[in-house]
Amino acid sequence: MRKSRALERSEAVAELTRRYFHSHGPAQLQDLVWWSGLSIAEARSGIAGAGAVLDHHLIDGKDYWADARAGAPPDAASVAHLLPNFDEYTVAYRDRSSLLNADSAFEPELFAFGSILSNVVTIGGCVRGAWRRTSAGGGVKVEVRVMKPLETLEVAAVEDVGRRMGRFLERPLAMVWRERSDAR
Repeated sequence: MRKSRALERSEAVAELTRRYFHSHGPAQLQDLVWWSGLSIAEARSGIAGAGAVLDHHLIDGKDYWADARAGAPPDAASVAHLLPNFDEYTVAYRDRSSLLNADSAFEPELFAFGSILSNVVTIGGCVRGAWRRTSAGGGVKVEVRVMKPLETLEVAAVEDVGRRMGRFLERPLAMVWRERSDAR
């Protein structure tokens, strides 16, 4: 068994800060505070202690930090995900405004628990709707409800995720699309 090295408190805070922004960046100071339970002063100290391994970015007038080695993110405009309830992607950030498209209003009635923390459909990193899974005979039914109509490539990306889920579950999967009026 490998013995952990002992860290002074300031070193431990800097290491926690580095690891958080490495795995969650770009993220804001208040995201680290919310996720870690550190005070604002401790989080600022952690950022200072992490030093050059973190890059600072000013995005829409807000301060963000990220792993300096991360480089530019790949183009993910048509990458879709069916994220489960309380997924780290939606839970790990105090400010979740960047998860919604600028032209999309949050519609709690689309989500099972009235929250962005329920099962969500993301496309290009933005929440675009909600989904739920139910058993249907020997297969699985995935019901998708979106905030606004999707482009053809976006629909194809979501359907591809559904096919992959069916293969993972080793069960036939039927995807059912619901219009906004059906969701209310």
